[in-house]
Amino acid sequence: MRSMPLVNASGTEARDVGTRGPLASVLSRAAAFFGLWLLLTDAAPADLVPGLVTAVVASWISLRLMPPEQGHLRLVSLVKFLFHFLRQSIVAGTEVALLALHPRLPLRAGYIIYQPQLPPGTRSRLNAI
Repeated sequence: MRSMPLVNASGTEARDVGTRGPLASVLSRAAAFFGLWLLLTDAAPADLVPGLVTAVVASWISLRLMPPEQGHLRLVSLVKFLFHFLRQSIVAGTEVALLALHPRLPLRAGYIIYQPQLPPGTRSRLNAI
């Protein structure tokens, strides 16, 4: 259900401050997908064109699955969520530390060396990481 549009003093429709147009949504999603592509490929020049194509396709799919909403970000809700997330992270980390340091828990920490069997060409790229 759509609400009645707001009209300002000059008689034109007022636009909500928190509302973004569809073009802004497309551009922000495409920029996010392309940025992720650049991070994953180390911004290699040969990967820029496939990255742009992938970002456009991913943006189109994203808009089909989750159309842009006419709304705004609720700052109070975001702050509440961040505090909840921080609290739960501390509780979970403390619980894991207590379990790992418990004297009756038979943990045998150590390292396992594993050599993956990869096709030629991928090994040199993995060694660079």
